[in-house]
Amino acid sequence: RVESNSNTHMLFVDGSANKVGINHDAPASTLTVGGSLALRVTVLNAANDPGTTYTITDTECVILVNTRPTNEGGINSAITLTLPDASDNPGMVVTVKDSAGYSNVNNITVSSAGSDTVEGVGSTIVLNNIAQKTTLISDGTSVWSEIGS
Repeated sequence: RVESNSNTHMLFVDGSANKVGINHDAPASTLTVGGSLALRVTVLNAANDPGTTYTITDTECVILVNTRPTNEGGINSAITLTLPDASDNPGMVVTVKDSAGYSNVNNITVSSAGSDTVEGVGSTIVLNNIAQKTTLISDGTSVWSEIGS
């Protein structure tokens, strides 16, 4: 176990059961978190406008996109986001969200890389409804599957 100043079980490894607890001394699952969870969030808006394309990295979890006009804090255009290679990122989960309620005007397209597919048949998902989102998971070979919308 690894202790912190005020927690004797900050990181607890139960080697006999192959389970890890974070802030938890009796993990019931392979990984048990006894506290809040934070994911890496990337915000695309006027402050860091990538233009009309952006490639999602293998360290990003949530992408919040504001396509509103620049004077409203947005990138003022439609955008295509390209997913990482599925075979290099087995089990990776990515959520893309229209964070400003404007994708019905400036669409957000989520595109697979190379010969990867989305849902095994297409290569894109288009967010074109106000505040729409999609959550995708890589199968580790060549497919990104939508697991939430």
